[in-house]
Amino acid sequence: MNIFSPEMIFVNPELVDHNQTEIIRFLCSKLESFGFVDTEYTDEVLSREVIHPTGLPTMPYASAVPHANPTGVKKTGIALAILEKPVSFFAMDNPKRALDVNLIFLMAFLNGDQVKLLSWVSNILCNQDNVKKITEANSPRQAYEIIEPFFITNNPNRGENDTNR
Repeated sequence: MNIFSPEMIFVNPELVDHNQTEIIRFLCSKLESFGFVDTEYTDEVLSREVIHPTGLPTMPYASAVPHANPTGVKKTGIALAILEKPVSFFAMDNPKRALDVNLIFLMAFLNGDQVKLLSWVSNILCNQDNVKKITEANSPRQAYEIIEPFFITNNPNRGENDTNR
């Protein structure tokens, strides 16, 4: 499986408590089920989020990019949650400011892939039209089709032969 695919996009996943911890656990479990991370990665992401929040005041919907050091990462990958009902994340630039987040790009990366992956996601999130279209997508396929052209032209692994990274 590629680092990002429609199978790793979840539109309005069923959440019991509907909070930051639950959505991070949910997305980590999906990365784990597809072989991207071990179970320990979830605790790494949750611990890092407390110290270094990842909420971004993107427009017109806030987003978050939770991630951690590569402890427990088997291969680089991204899971995306699109929420109609936002969850609270603290802002990266102001850890005391809570944001109502609708898009969560949970990333797992091996050493050396961090800058490429963060740059790719940042380029998507800096465009208000992309954020709006992705957040308002009704299905994983629809969201992927919005992101895919951008991903192809800005693929963090472009030029590499290993399509299963």
